[in-house]
Amino acid sequence: MKPAADLNMALLQLDLVWENPDANIAAIDTMMRDPQIDSEACDILVLPEMWATGFTMNPAQQGLPWSTSCAHSQESWPAPLHAMQRWSRQHNTAVVGSLSCNLLDEGRCVNRCFFMTPDGLKGWYDKRHLFRFAGEDASYSPGTEHVIIPWRGWNILLQICYDLRFPESSRNEADSPYDLALYVANWPEVRTSAWKTLLQARAIENQAYVCGVNRIGGRCQWNQSQRIKCHSPPERPTHRHLSASRNALGVCDTEQSGIERLPKPLPRSARRDLIVCDQTNAFKPVTSKPVISK
Repeated sequence: MKPAADLNMALLQLDLVWENPDANIAAIDTMMRDPQIDSEACDILVLPEMWATGFTMNPAQQGLPWSTSCAHSQESWPAPLHAMQRWSRQHNTAVVGSLSCNLLDEGRCVNRCFFMTPDGLKGWYDKRHLFRFAGEDASYSPGTEHVIIPWRGWNILLQICYDLRFPESSRNEADSPYDLALYVANWPEVRTSAWKTLLQARAIENQAYVCGVNRIGGRCQWNQSQRIKCHSPPERPTHRHLSASRNALGVCDTEQSGIERLPKPLPRSARRDLIVCDQTNAFKPVTSKPVISK
């Protein structure tokens, strides 16, 4: 039996089929047959940002239809959520990834990262920092909550792509600490260096583990000059780097790919002020505490 302090993670990076949830579900189904997932007793499977559609700016037509009933009834879930639940139950693991969501009851759309477990939907986080260069701020509404999910002895912070450039969003507070920050992304190849450097920085400054999972492959539909092909490493506070840049399950170094086992991180002792930048780029202190899912 593995020690309770360990966390086994499977990172799934793939070339997403544009606005085709069925094709992407089928591709992930194939990857889920990898025996590493069960042989390594995986605790979390992490998918990229908007894993069902790619980074679509058409959420009204392509977004997952979400109503209030979805939070309480699995019968009303769209196909991508049912797929996440199926993968979670098949492998007794949490499945994490973001989806374009059309909030029918609120008349707006969000980029929402779901945390699915075998028992059901444990929580979600709506992307706060929207990527204006792709028009994401015109198609989606920003989130307002800082979400930490407890899972198998670990507190896990959910983040999405462009959030990575805003260190105040992941500030690790002593009264509401997290052990691991998960970033799901559609990060272009031309900024690979920034992706790796910022993941390392978030790990070092917060004394926590940071895992970034990116999609790879074809050109972005919103900008044909941008190719998506980045590494998906877990970063330690000491910024050791493990990466892979191919369509694959798991984490690999120069010799092999597989599940990465993480020991418990170092404790944090000092409280630090949390400053955030709102959508108008005005800096202000945050007085509210993070939302911690039960």
